[in-house]
Amino acid sequence: MKNKYYYPSEELLAAFSTIQDFFDAYIPSKKYQHLLIQNKWILLDGKPVNRRTPLKGRLSLRLYADSAVIKPLSHTEPLIQDDFVLYEDAFLLAVYKQSELLVHDDGNAAITLCDLVARYFYDTGQACAIHPLHRLDYDTSGIVLFCKSEILQPLFDQMMTAKAIKREYLAVVEGYWKCRSFIVEKAIAKDRHSKKRRVSKQGQYAKTTFTTLYCDPNKQYSVMRCQLASGRTHQIRVHCADQRHALLGDPLYGKASKRIARTALHADRLSFYHPFLQKQIVIHAALPDDLAQFLPKEMRRPR
Repeated sequence: MKNKYYYPSEELLAAFSTIQDFFDAYIPSKKYQHLLIQNKWILLDGKPVNRRTPLKGRLSLRLYADSAVIKPLSHTEPLIQDDFVLYEDAFLLAVYKQSELLVHDDGNAAITLCDLVARYFYDTGQACAIHPLHRLDYDTSGIVLFCKSEILQPLFDQMMTAKAIKREYLAVVEGYWKCRSFIVEKAIAKDRHSKKRRVSKQGQYAKTTFTTLYCDPNKQYSVMRCQLASGRTHQIRVHCADQRHALLGDPLYGKASKRIARTALHADRLSFYHPFLQKQIVIHAALPDDLAQFLPKEMRRPR
């Protein structure tokens, strides 16, 4: 990295009295607080600090303490497509995950999304961590957000858990779903007898807001916007199936479809207030062709 350090603005630091105050807001991990102080990776006017040091002066914070060099890769073939990177700054990387691709290796995958991110960092000379902040199912396409600094990951993990990072999906469901906007608020639990999840009062809280964007004139399918207020495994798929409108092409909760060769779900929008840049970030991922076909041309976001 050309610059491994981050220099918070005076406006950002104005709310804090001591280094510990800054830690409490931006470095929630006690482990990394200790690491920063012990290794002198947090400095004030170029001098080492402790937790009680008054926060008056120019603060510098080393972001990339976990990687000293750019790591070589086992995958040497060119893998990165032109539309792979959707957003990037010194802290985060948002990339486009195609369908039929795992985020993490399950022991059988030849290539994963993490491999592609590693290739991108290698090609661009960035010695960054590879930490996906969430995941998408194998056949779901769309946005996946990565934290580039191991030190900052706990903060963004907290934001993800608190739903301060908002994720939205476009889904194509079976049948005519005439309700314009509504909420499904039903707990989800593991099914003891299969890989499926199911609605259950004994499960974990789950809430999804659905908005109907378009209905097929022949009432064969509906296109929905889905907003998550929780992040349970298969949440959208389970809630849709519970409403008797399974996702089109979903082999687990619905059935195969001649219209599409995979589950019709796409993570198309991610938004959050950036704690370091102090501005709202909105990231979009254009619909792939296999899903765009279900919307009239005037409703499709340009690629």
